[in-house]
Amino acid sequence: MQYDRTAKSEREDPYVNDLVRPNIGAQFRRRRLGHFPDAPAYTRYRQIYDRAMAGLPPYDGFQDVPTGFGTVRAYRFGSDGAGAGTPLLLLPGRTASTPMWAPNLTGLRARGRVVYAIDLLGEPGLSVQSRPFASAADHAVWLAELLAGLGLDRTHLLGVSIGGWTAFRLALTLRKGSPP
Repeated sequence: MQYDRTAKSEREDPYVNDLVRPNIGAQFRRRRLGHFPDAPAYTRYRQIYDRAMAGLPPYDGFQDVPTGFGTVRAYRFGSDGAGAGTPLLLLPGRTASTPMWAPNLTGLRARGRVVYAIDLLGEPGLSVQSRPFASAADHAVWLAELLAGLGLDRTHLLGVSIGGWTAFRLALTLRKGSPP
C-alpha cells in the first residue's frame, strides 16, 4: 500500500497524473457520472475542500484506489494509540466528503485504531466516477473493490446517509454469501 507522505504544505495538486482527473462539464452529466459543472466550479470547490482538509488532524497520506466504477480517494489517519485495533473506514453522506468528519476524527483515532476516510464515488470530493451505477448492488461492488485495494480484509464501516446505505449494501451482499 503506497501513500503520498509529502508534507501537506509541500503537496501540489494531486491530479497531476493524467489517469485521475476530475469530471468537469455537461458530458459527464449525460453519462450519469458525478461531475463539476465547469472549471470555475471545480476551482472554487477545491479551494474550500483544501481549507477544510487543513483543519483536520494530520493524515499519514492518501491513496487513489482504482475500482470498476472509478478511482476512490482514501485518506489514512494513524491512531493516537498503538494502532492495533480493527481499522475503521468512514463513508460520508450525500454531497459531503472527508472534511465532514472533522469533529469526530480525533476521538476515533484515540481509540487505538487506524481510520480511513474516503470521498464517495459520484459525490463531491476527489474521487472520480468513470462508470454509472446501474443498480444498488453496484455500490457493494465498488466498496468491496476499495477495501481490497486498501488491503483491508477486516474493517469496521461507519457511514452517514448514503455512506451508511453503501455499507449496508455491502453487508447485505456478503450476508447472502455472494461476492459483490
